[in-house]
Amino acid sequence: MKTVWNIAMRGQYGSYSTLLVLAFTAGIITATQPVLTGQILQILSGNEWEAARASILLLTCVFLCELVLQVLISLLQAHIGGRCGKKLRDHSMNLTVNSQQGIEDILPTGEIQNRVLTDSATAPYTFVNAAPAVLRATTLLLACIVGMAFVSLMLFGIVVGLVLLTTLVVLQLSSWIRKSTHLSRTDAANYGVAVWNLLGSLKVYKSRNAEPEALRHISDKSETLRKSGIRTDISSSLVMPSLNLGTQIALVLSIGGAMWAMTSGRLSTGEGVSFVMFMLYSLSPAVELGTLISGAAQANVAAARLIEIWNQPQEKQGSALVPSSPKPSLVSSNLTYSYPGTELQVLNSINMHIEGPGLYLMHGSNGAGKSTFLALANGVLPAQGKIFVNGVDSSTLSRKSWRENVLLVDQQREPFHGTLRDNIGAGLDIGDNDRIQAMKRTGFIKHYQDLNLKLGDDGVELSGGQRSLLAITDALIRKPQILLLDEISAGVDKETIPTLVTVIEQCAQQSLVVVATHDNILDKIPHQVIELNDLAAGAELRSRPL
Repeated sequence: MKTVWNIAMRGQYGSYSTLLVLAFTAGIITATQPVLTGQILQILSGNEWEAARASILLLTCVFLCELVLQVLISLLQAHIGGRCGKKLRDHSMNLTVNSQQGIEDILPTGEIQNRVLTDSATAPYTFVNAAPAVLRATTLLLACIVGMAFVSLMLFGIVVGLVLLTTLVVLQLSSWIRKSTHLSRTDAANYGVAVWNLLGSLKVYKSRNAEPEALRHISDKSETLRKSGIRTDISSSLVMPSLNLGTQIALVLSIGGAMWAMTSGRLSTGEGVSFVMFMLYSLSPAVELGTLISGAAQANVAAARLIEIWNQPQEKQGSALVPSSPKPSLVSSNLTYSYPGTELQVLNSINMHIEGPGLYLMHGSNGAGKSTFLALANGVLPAQGKIFVNGVDSSTLSRKSWRENVLLVDQQREPFHGTLRDNIGAGLDIGDNDRIQAMKRTGFIKHYQDLNLKLGDDGVELSGGQRSLLAITDALIRKPQILLLDEISAGVDKETIPTLVTVIEQCAQQSLVVVATHDNILDKIPHQVIELNDLAAGAELRSRPL
């Protein structure tokens, strides 16, 4: 929770201090009301109407001040809470995007979304909502306790005994709430992931007539979520009845004791009324503290789930730059890679030295590690072994320089959500004329010409071939020294293939181009072949002229 506090409250300490001061002041002001009320009744019992008028006016001002303070506290909590949620979301996404392995390989995409959206909003509750409320409630409760003790120690002792007993019960219930909340959140996340996966593969299920099996799986997850939700509701619902029972008994005893003390002459009318009001006013913070327990328990669980994302290893960042070279080179030394959490090796001790400009076609059976090798060369995956770019150890390179000079166009060629302009040379200081020229070279301009055209969910959905052309268009704009293409011809129609081949041939005249492919559309271009054999065959990688 300390880590969440440091991130969420950065730059907001002034506002938060003001919030705590307001909460403390509200508690003090509320605690004066029983004293003033008892004083007014005592004065009225002596028929001193003029003196009572001033006390009534003062009590009215106190009520108004309390109302204003409560409004200010609510507004400030909304302001701070909103900024805390944004900071936590931004921090979570920053660490997720820059995680060394790619957290999507550890947590399902739907689960990451659930944590970033839901838990980022819930985690600040403890210090944004609960802490000020606890401060106000504690201040009021202590003031009421002091007031009751000052009026009558005997009645005060009875109340304290009942409060301690009720507190023990509530603390035990809070422990149950934390455990059940954690289980419920996990089940909710599992259900969300299952729904995400079902909707993402809906066409596959329908094509295989497997909808009943998919729905049964979802229904099982839903039933598990229902049961864990019931456990959470039961443990949470016991808090208020326990508090109510304890407070009702304390209230009956305090009122009865005060009436007895007043009739026996041990307390005056004003003192008796003040004691009862102190007792009544102490009930409100006691009940409030009880209700805060459930929210704080859920916030702590949410914070733990966020921290699990934050604790993923981050990409290593160097400061060296890739030097410009007329003969760009890519070298691997003892390059090895295993799937996260397993001992299954995709690549094992790969040693290779290739140099451009020129074209290299990487061949290998499915699962041989072609895509993995390209991802390692681009730095998307953490390398076990050494990779050298133009003679520089990649572990010393800045990520920006590395990926500017070693550009990967992988199989997942989803366009950015935004306009066509956003998808061609994003982040580069270029004009629209440069984009248009690149679109003409790749032939993409035959499909779309308007750079303001929206792509993605709220715009045009591109076909597989159009996505490949768009990716190549973006690569032309960026002019990397080393260009890595993974199954670039997948989904491209026969009419577009010649244009694609021409563009790749032109790129190979200036850059080192490595293409992982299963087809032979590039065989007519002068090239060399990299054979990447299966792991079972020793993962031998060699290059040879065609």
